[in-house]
Order: sequence, then C-alpha cells, then structure tokens
Amino acid sequence: MNRRLLLFALMIAMIGMAAALLRGVAREALVIPLLSLLWGLVDLFESLPQVLVWIILIVAVIVIALRSVADPPTLRWRMKTEETLGGRVAAWVRVVRLARHDGYSRWRLAQRLALLATEIIAHREGVDLRQARQLIESGSIVSPEVRAYLLAGMRAYRPDGRGVLAMFQRANPSDPLALDPTIAVAAIEQIGAV
Repeated sequence: MNRRLLLFALMIAMIGMAAALLRGVAREALVIPLLSLLWGLVDLFESLPQVLVWIILIVAVIVIALRSVADPPTLRWRMKTEETLGGRVAAWVRVVRLARHDGYSRWRLAQRLALLATEIIAHREGVDLRQARQLIESGSIVSPEVRAYLLAGMRAYRPDGRGVLAMFQRANPSDPLALDPTIAVAAIEQIGAV
C-alpha cells in the first residue's frame, strides 16, 4: 500500500514540475500570439468608419431576410421524416420493428395494443374506456397471458434494470412483455370479431 502511495505522490510531483516548466512555453506559444491577433482585429474594426459598419450590417440583414422569404430551406431530415410518415399503419409498423430490439419499445407496443383492445371493447359493449379496461383486468375477455401482456402495457414503464447488458441477454420469460405480440393481436382480433 505504501508503494502505491509513494508512486502516486511521485507522479503528482512530476506532473506539477512539468506544468511549471510548460507554463511559460504555453504562454509564449499560444496566449501571447492569440491576444496579439485579437488586439489586431479589434484595432482594425475600430479603424473602420461607423457608417461602413452599419451599411455592412444592414445589407447582411436584408440578404438573410430575402433568402429566407424567397427560398424556404428544404432540410434533409424534414424530407426523410415526411417519407417515413404514412399514417396509422406506418406508425404501427415502426413500433413493431422497434419492439424487436428493446424493452421500452416492447412496452410501447403493449401499451398501444392495450389501448386498441380497450377501444374495441368499449365500442362493442357500448361502455366507456374505464369500464372496458375493467373488463380486461377481470380476465373474462382474453386469456391470462394476453391479459398479463395488456395489463403490462397499461401500467407505467419500468425498466428491467439490466441496463446495457440487456442488449446481450434474452428477455425474461416470466416478463409479460416477452409474449409474442402476434398472440395478443390474434386475441384482439377475436374480440373485434365477436
């Protein structure tokens, strides 16, 4: 332990000596030239007539205003976003694709399917969403594993706590979100068909 402490103290002393020696070099090589350049630019700016500075500023503002009015910018990301948007079906496809990769997206898919099931039951039974949710919670409409899946989607998202390791591990089989979403979709289709 004492050898480590001695080695640490020796390294700190060496770093301190190097900093003291390089302090003057950094001052001479960086600080003084940069301050000289800054002083020269300020001196050049102050030597220009005030009217010339104002004319340059006003012309720059007019050019910027005309460019923004004449040709609105077409940003790449905006065009890409418009290509990917395609209504509700495209949004569902996106959620299903993302659900293959992480826990949050699996929960988000379960949440959307739970809302869809609730809306279908409310429409079919002629009740409000709260009562339709109670029907799902009772388990009288869907199987126990689909009920657990939909209830997991209705609750707030809770990460599994595995963090970065979750990318390399399989999903917990006892986790209701580990259910294949096609089983839940088939159950929801049966609810709507009745």
